Amino acid sequence: MSILLEDDLPQVFIDKIQIQLVLFNLVRNAMEALERSPRREIGIKTLRSKDGVVEVQVRDTGPGVDPRLVDQVFTEYFSTKEHGMGVGLSICQSIVDAHGGRLWATNTSGGGATFHFIFQSSNQSMASNCKVIIVDDDKEVRASLAALLRTAVFEVETDGSGPEFLQAWTPERCGCVLIAVRMPGMSGLQLQTQLAKQGITLPVIVITGHADVPMAVAAMRAGAVNFIEKPFNDDTIISSVQRALEIGIKLRDEGLSAAALKARRRSTAPASLKNLTPVTFRISSGWRWWQELGEGFAEGLAQASSPLLRALLL
Repeated sequence: MSILLEDDLPQVFIDKIQIQLVLFNLVRNAMEALERSPRREIGIKTLRSKDGVVEVQVRDTGPGVDPRLVDQVFTEYFSTKEHGMGVGLSICQSIVDAHGGRLWATNTSGGGATFHFIFQSSNQSMASNCKVIIVDDDKEVRASLAALLRTAVFEVETDGSGPEFLQAWTPERCGCVLIAVRMPGMSGLQLQTQLAKQGITLPVIVITGHADVPMAVAAMRAGAVNFIEKPFNDDTIISSVQRALEIGIKLRDEGLSAAALKARRRSTAPASLKNLTPVTFRISSGWRWWQELGEGFAEGLAQASSPLLRALLL
């Protein structure tokens, strides 16, 4: 088994467990394709494709995919295996689709098949001048949040108060806004009210160090996409901003009305994608999983897959 991972790939936002299962299924299929092949090679490769897209490839030297069936292999319950259930590749495609990516198969010129899947890099998916706007009267909090989000390649602006934000607002701005609840003068909840009155449909994330149930209910009823209590986890902030920015981009691109936004805010992401984290495909502890897989190949798929699957799920 060969593994070739390109250096300095941009980050992508994924549910790591789900994408590990996609890789596991593709490698398992590759191993099964090699059972009757005189040449037994599997390759995993990552690369930066055009337009900032990150691509992952799983290649084998088996018989390849029948060209007449290449468009059907991802269909649920379709299988070319004698005892196959036809669900593995269908599940893989569903997972990749839910991440906004694409999964497809090609035949390799030297023999065998290659399965490809791609994701937009986090900075590419958040392109087109859409920014995260932080509104907090605490200068240190603004600086800390801005530094965190910039490391995740978001464009960030900061304002020290609600009136400052409203004064700088222009209709062509795109993105989302993080609002502190307790601020002198105009509170975060009052700012939410002003956003609604002025028809400003930026998705709102409310952050506070003094949360209570009535406050959270009021923020969510006012349309907040998330309510986060301090001290917060970095991954929670990043994944929440990712979802909110996706809504902001769609609002701009599709010209959605304020009423449509209210409906969308009630479900900002599929339940299956609640654990999105920024990931760079690189050699790490996962290397031992692929070593285990390669070393166990001679002993057969059944023996190799069980410890690998447990490793992927831990």
